[in-house]
Amino acid sequence: ADVRLGMADFALARRILDQRFGNDNEQRFKVEPYGGLRYAYLKQEMDLNVTIAGVGSIGRTLGTSEEWVEPFIGTRLVWDVNDKLSLNIRGDAGGFGIGSASDLIWQIAGGVDYKFSKSVILNAGYRYMDVDYSRGSGRDEFGIDLQAQGPYVGLTFLF
Repeated sequence: ADVRLGMADFALARRILDQRFGNDNEQRFKVEPYGGLRYAYLKQEMDLNVTIAGVGSIGRTLGTSEEWVEPFIGTRLVWDVNDKLSLNIRGDAGGFGIGSASDLIWQIAGGVDYKFSKSVILNAGYRYMDVDYSRGSGRDEFGIDLQAQGPYVGLTFLF
C-alpha cells in the first residue's frame, strides 16, 4: 500500500496584538490571525499480487489520486523570549466541505523559532493534524480519515 498526503499553505496574517513586557521591554507577546488557501494532494495505491501454485500469478494495482484547493483560517500566538528565540502555538481549520475541498482539515502545532537574521527563521516543534476527505460513493468512493502527529522542522523567509 502506498498512501501519500502533501500540502502547501499560502496565507496572509495580520498582527492584532503586540505587547511588550519584561525588564527593559525585551519580551513581546503577539497574536496573529491568518487565512488563505491550502493546496492538498492525496494518493492511495495498493498493489495486489496473488500466486496460486501450478496456475501462476495475477497482479493488479488499485487506487488513484486527488488534488484540491481549500480555504483555511487560524491564529498564531508568539512569545518573543529575546531577540533570537521565540515560542509559539498555532492552530487552523479548513476545507469545510466547500466545493472540492476536504470535509475538514484541522491542525495544532507548538514550537520554537530561532532567528538567524531579520528575514530568515528556523522553526522546529510538534504538530497534530486531522484530515477528513472523501469524494464519491460506493465503488467510486475515494477518501481518507487520518490523524497524524510528529515533529517538524522548517524555514520562514520574511520580506
